[in-house]
Formats: sequence, structure tokens, C-alpha cells
Amino acid sequence: MIALVFLQSVSQATKLVNLLCHLDVFDTIYHAENEQDCSALLQRNPNALSFLTVGFASLCPPSSCWVAVGETTSDALTAFHYSAQGFIHAPFDEKQLECVIQRLTLHCEKAHNRRQYQRLVKGLCIQYGVNEHALLATLRRQHALIKAPGIVSVKAQDGWCCLQPQDIKWIEACGDYMEIHTLDRRLLVRSTLCQLMQKLGHEYYIRCNRSVAVNLDFVDKIDKVGSQLHVILDDGQRFKMSRRYQTPQWHPTKAASMLAELQ
Repeated sequence: MIALVFLQSVSQATKLVNLLCHLDVFDTIYHAENEQDCSALLQRNPNALSFLTVGFASLCPPSSCWVAVGETTSDALTAFHYSAQGFIHAPFDEKQLECVIQRLTLHCEKAHNRRQYQRLVKGLCIQYGVNEHALLATLRRQHALIKAPGIVSVKAQDGWCCLQPQDIKWIEACGDYMEIHTLDRRLLVRSTLCQLMQKLGHEYYIRCNRSVAVNLDFVDKIDKVGSQLHVILDDGQRFKMSRRYQTPQWHPTKAASMLAELQ
């Protein structure tokens, strides 16, 4: 990072430069001696963080990141009128500087990331011959296709908790609530089965009847007793499979061969 200091008071400027050196945040610190020197340094270092007396605000380009140095409330109001990102009240100290620099560093990083993003989008638009709106719409569609659910938060009877969808063995309706059975606990959530499956990710679960959805990774086999099919999990848990849900939902899955053997 580069810092540029130009204050009306030479003694204040010297003190500020010394404090900035002591903080050891900047790679280079420039001390401008006059307005021409300041303007030239700003042109050569457009990404520099500038510390200027409020009266020199007009020297900063509109997109530059700068901190105003002043003594009164009027100075502060003037500084923010000129879009200053921070204000240091003289006489200043190291603690005051640390707070301002920490906030400004984050601001500059975000601005840098935005510029990189804009350059990337512009380059992709030129490469593929589309406008920005069309490019972003395509990227969102692609992201939706490949995005897999990670940790999902749900509000259970005892508060919010985080779940990994792949760790849920089955979900069962219980009145106005849904019972979520994971590897190590049972949660009661106020929701419909459809809403819960949509939130957790359809690729993990499939319904075997109106009230139950199971995680295919925990299905051990499909059993037939008379004309009734049952889904049996690897822990022995058994659920009836309604005729309505036998096809076409189960056939594209790994359980298709189990069904084929029974039909």
C-alpha cells in the first residue's frame, strides 16, 4: 500500500508521516511539499491512500480514496461533502490512525475487488460477444445447475441449528411439523415436506409415501410383503411405499434395480 501526506501544517504533516512509518502498514509513504507535487504524486499513484487537509480536497480525483485531516466539526462536514472516506481530528494519535487505516484498508480492498470484477465481466462480454446482463444471467443459470447444498440452517423446536443434508436419514410428517432424523439426533421443524425437501436439496431425498422422504444413501433394500412394497433403511427402519410414488420417481435412482426385481 502507498500513502500520500499533504497537510497545510508542516509540523502536523511531519508528525503524521512519523506515525504512519511507526505503524508499518504502508510500503511507501510520500510527503508532498506543495499542491503541484501532490497532484503529480496522485496522478502517478491513483490507488494511494491520501491524507489531506480539508482545504486540499479538490486535489483528489473523484474515485480516489482519501482521509481528511481537520480540527472542527465544520471541517468534518466539508470532508464528507467531498466524499472523504475518513476523518482524523487534529491533534491525532496512533490509536486514532489505526482505526481509520483499518477501515480504509477494507474499503480499498473492496474497491480493488470491484475493479477486478468489472474488468473480468467486460473481458468475458467481449470474448463471448454478449452484453453484461446476458452474461450474468448465463452464469447464474450455470451456478444453479452445479450448486450442491452445503450446510443448511433450520429452525427446530429448541432454536436454529445447522445440518448437512447428506447426514439426514429420513424426514417424516408429524402433524403440522416434520421430524428430521439425522445420524445422531431427531429434530422437530414446522414446515411442509415439500418445502423442507426443496430447502435441503432434492438430489438427496425421495418420497416413498405422502408422509415420508428418505435419503437414498441410507436405503438398504426394497422388500415386498404380499402386494405392499416397503423401503428398508440400513438401520432396519421400514416405511411403506405408496403405489403413487413407485414410478417415475424411484426408477431413475440407484433403487431402480431393487424395484425391478420385485415387479
